[in-house]
Amino acid sequence: MPNETKDIIRELSHLTASGVRTSDIFDDWLDMVHATLTMLPDHMKALRESGKLAQDNEETQKTFERIRARYRDNSNYLDRFAKAFAILMNSTEEYQDTVGNVYMEFGSPSKGNGQFFTPFHVAKVMAEINSDHLAGLVHERIKAAIKGDPLAEAMLMAGLVLEGGDAEEWLITRIIPSVAEKIDPVTVCDPSCGSGVMFLATASSIPAWMTQMGLVQFSGMDIDQTCVKMCQINVMLYGLNGFAIRML
Repeated sequence: MPNETKDIIRELSHLTASGVRTSDIFDDWLDMVHATLTMLPDHMKALRESGKLAQDNEETQKTFERIRARYRDNSNYLDRFAKAFAILMNSTEEYQDTVGNVYMEFGSPSKGNGQFFTPFHVAKVMAEINSDHLAGLVHERIKAAIKGDPLAEAMLMAGLVLEGGDAEEWLITRIIPSVAEKIDPVTVCDPSCGSGVMFLATASSIPAWMTQMGLVQFSGMDIDQTCVKMCQINVMLYGLNGFAIRML
């Protein structure tokens, strides 16, 4: 078990003293993480404009009020949740499915529904089988967007004298921005997304700029709302443009 998973479980386990089931503790923590990440763009914008955090929306306020009521006899609950969230955030230096790992070890997955998540190293091998094809599709769509655009074609010709990293930088910083609106993103779809481990594995197997520039986008669905929420959290944590993660 990865150290990050152990550390998060250790923090969450302290809350069992409140008489709350581990599955409910996990769900509450998941709701808090999801609400916090969802509000993060608004908070960052408000900090830039006014130096203050934005006011939480009504749904986020209800989430925190509900959780506060459950742990009213434990004054340290928020500290435990916050420490677990900080560990999760620090685990994103490299791709890994920390949320899914915590769920499998602590959150009481439904074996009846076949909830045996693919380990990340296995998902990585599966993703690498198609990584060249996926990257090739992205390049084909960039070329299609460039074709017929005089400025982009001129910049492409000018960049032919460059090699290696210089050529890639020219493509990323000059050519793609000039035709960005014309590029049709490649969609990666997982009809049974679970915690989104295949999305993480896919993103780790292709050049980072393809996801950062929105040229690869992720769409997923699952029959379990908890899985959908975990997947949404993972795509937010890693900035994977998860524009359509929903419940069936």
